[in-house]
Amino acid sequence: HVERFLRAGPIRLDLDENRVWLEGAPLALSAKPVSVLRLLLEPPCRLVTKAELFDEVWGGLAVSDSVLTTAIRTLRQALGDDARQSVLIETVHGSGY
Repeated sequence: HVERFLRAGPIRLDLDENRVWLEGAPLALSAKPVSVLRLLLEPPCRLVTKAELFDEVWGGLAVSDSVLTTAIRTLRQALGDDARQSVLIETVHGSGY
């Protein structure tokens, strides 16, 4: 059977409802950041390329890098993760996250 929740440290993502909690508190996130988080969590600790993110989250639509950057920034803010000293979402420059 497929797990309903993905978990990583204090983060819990409900796959059925596309909702995210941090340390038990619900986060108000729109669909795109939640979809990005889902890719980053399945499986965890794997490099997810920008191409994968664009294909999976934006369905291959031609969008600028700034939409991905905005989604990552939104996620980091919601999770309290600082881009300069990231603990949860590591940027691999030129490759992905």
